[in-house]
Amino acid sequence: LIIDAFTVAAAPPPPPPPPPPVGAGTYEDSDSAVIFSGTWTSFANAANSGGSAKYSGQTGAQVSLTFDGALLTLTYLAQANAGIATVAIDGTTVDQLDTYSATALFQQHKTYTVAAGVHTVTVTVSGNKNAASAGAYLIIDAFTVAAAPPPPPPPVGAGTYQDSNSAVTFGGSWTSWSDGGNSGGSLKYSGQTGAQVSLTFDGAALTLIYLKQSNAGVATVSIDGTVVDQLDTYSASRLFQQQKTYTVAAGVHTVVVSVSGNKNTASGGAFVLVDAFIVAP
Repeated sequence: LIIDAFTVAAAPPPPPPPPPPVGAGTYEDSDSAVIFSGTWTSFANAANSGGSAKYSGQTGAQVSLTFDGALLTLTYLAQANAGIATVAIDGTTVDQLDTYSATALFQQHKTYTVAAGVHTVTVTVSGNKNAASAGAYLIIDAFTVAAAPPPPPPPVGAGTYQDSNSAVTFGGSWTSWSDGGNSGGSLKYSGQTGAQVSLTFDGAALTLIYLKQSNAGVATVSIDGTVVDQLDTYSASRLFQQQKTYTVAAGVHTVVVSVSGNKNTASGGAFVLVDAFIVAP
């Protein structure tokens, strides 16, 4: 047995501690609390929140934020070469977020509700995309943390509630569009999968007023958390103030209309255009 030498190495240094959780507020892509791993490139544009965003097309690249709150809103850019982001909170996947849009849409929002406390959100470039997208890029703009969800609006009674009424609550990215053919002169539209509009009402029937057109898709209609309709809003020609009525037991209910991201084969898009709600006693 011939022994030449022994080599002793010090233990590897421990990994750096995670950053302390941040509280309520908006944290831009440039904030030190927002941790990027993998290859990301900065992208300056005045339309971004804070004037900049970071993008990556590297599968597995991640961005994370440790926060103390009950609501976390991801702000991102949707565009023609954007793909699907895997969103995980505390290590559990909560969303496969499709960030594709045929046109560039700045400051798109997706909000996630959690139990109040400390959590870590991680957003990963999945490498996947829908068939229409030219790439699988992910463009991260900012995160917004809130301490608690806002209280729900009180239920409204019988009457017509336009898209501009404060009782009609929109979540996600919606754009206003004015036209004399709309009820009240305006409506809001969205092509963002998962974007929602809701109304809490006290009545026995709820009528949805919407616009049908050639790039309109399927709206998922839920009442009190149960899906009651997959409403196809496509029409080859534009049809204003279309109506669909849902009957419920008299009392307080919440209707939610969501952009499903689905459409029939004839449609040129999956937009949902919500004009107004009518509540009947």
